[in-house]
Amino acid sequence: MRIMKGTSFKGPIKPHHPYAGRGEGVRLEFGRYDPPVTIEQDGLKLEFTSSAMTIEYRRDLSGDTVEKVLLTDRCSIFLTPVEPVNLPRNITSHLLVEFDRPTMVPPGESRMVYGTLPVEFGVFASRGERTELLDVFSLVTPKYTLYGAPNDGHICRHWKTVLSPETPSTNPLRESIMEINLKNATPGWTELRYAVFNVHSMKILYAPDRSLVRASVRVTRPGMVETDFVETASGEGMTLAPEIFRMRKTAVMSKKFVMEGQL
Repeated sequence: MRIMKGTSFKGPIKPHHPYAGRGEGVRLEFGRYDPPVTIEQDGLKLEFTSSAMTIEYRRDLSGDTVEKVLLTDRCSIFLTPVEPVNLPRNITSHLLVEFDRPTMVPPGESRMVYGTLPVEFGVFASRGERTELLDVFSLVTPKYTLYGAPNDGHICRHWKTVLSPETPSTNPLRESIMEINLKNATPGWTELRYAVFNVHSMKILYAPDRSLVRASVRVTRPGMVETDFVETASGEGMTLAPEIFRMRKTAVMSKKFVMEGQL
């Protein structure tokens, strides 16, 4: 028998998280669900069934199946976006976002641009003062790459995006909107081909049909870039998602990431 340590945190998921529904034929979106629930969409089948004493969870996605039994008949179920580096297993906290074309940032100026990030769904059970992560799944197949040298580089989740001065249209089940503040603090033009982030500082806002991440990319001197995610709170009709990496209470020296040489 294998006993797995869960990922949990003290405190319920806040009640203003959007209500998604119950019963059969419910669409997949972010928010709270009340068992019994059956969702069948885009190759995914998600079921929560309830009895007098238990709630059973089953997820099937392209043959990958997860089943769990909750020994309670009273808890709330939430589906929210989570940091997109958990699949197929937790091997990194770094995310490399490759731009579709090299991007030139003028000297001494800032530009707000938009791109996308992959979506991973976290399935949470919340009761009283405790919230537990049950499962993570995604409709996007993850890819990984190496940033830096093989002996001391960083394994990164890889994602390629188009950068635009306008908010992009996305499939919200597969893509989050990424708002990036590009700032060049040097006296010369800087070319950027990608940006590497540490997800320990990632904050994800979501509504039932969309999610949003805000980030900062700052050229501090020639050949050096500092990246970070922007602290943000609920608002604009959106809710702050739970943070898996904060729940795991992993020790972190710095939540920022510094890129040198390879830009």
